[in-house]
Amino acid sequence: MEILLLFAESGSASLGPIIGLLAVLIIIGLLAVLITIGILSKTALAGGSGGSRHKPKAYSPIGNYTYYRHDIMSAAERAFFEKLYAAVRDQYWVFTKVSLWEIARNREQGGWNKIAQKHADFVLCDPRQKGKVVLVVELDDRSHNSASVQKRDAQKEAVLASAGVPLLRIKGVGNPDAAAREVLKKLEETRR
Repeated sequence: MEILLLFAESGSASLGPIIGLLAVLIIIGLLAVLITIGILSKTALAGGSGGSRHKPKAYSPIGNYTYYRHDIMSAAERAFFEKLYAAVRDQYWVFTKVSLWEIARNREQGGWNKIAQKHADFVLCDPRQKGKVVLVVELDDRSHNSASVQKRDAQKEAVLASAGVPLLRIKGVGNPDAAAREVLKKLEETRR
């Protein structure tokens, strides 16, 4: 209000200070808007509300790539793991997403190339036998109906059979308790 009175009393001769003041206020307003936009975009990159779980979480880029955290197991795999672990924890170690190369080896480079990118869903090891792998468990959902996945599954089965590692395939995991019982039954069979 005082600014308007000063403007009215002094006429147009003192427009300079008023324009300067307005310019400062505009700059302050713009800075506030930019800071707000910066905070909102940083929140979105860090996985704020409404963000996808696959958005980068503001990690430092390495080379031309930015990495983000990814869940190791799907919800079905997690439910099965909880039941399986509860059923065998006193006798076996349970590992998830283990590279086939860690389970079965050969001496040729070509053999490594065939299995380097493949993994086993669940691996049970016996701590009384120095962590020997006693069973591999694969959970097969609908995606295992495709020809390409079935070919990959056949390769995995051949590698494990060649190495003498028992494999149990479980079709779907609608009932994690029943699936865990299947594993216990297979473990009993492999002990004989």
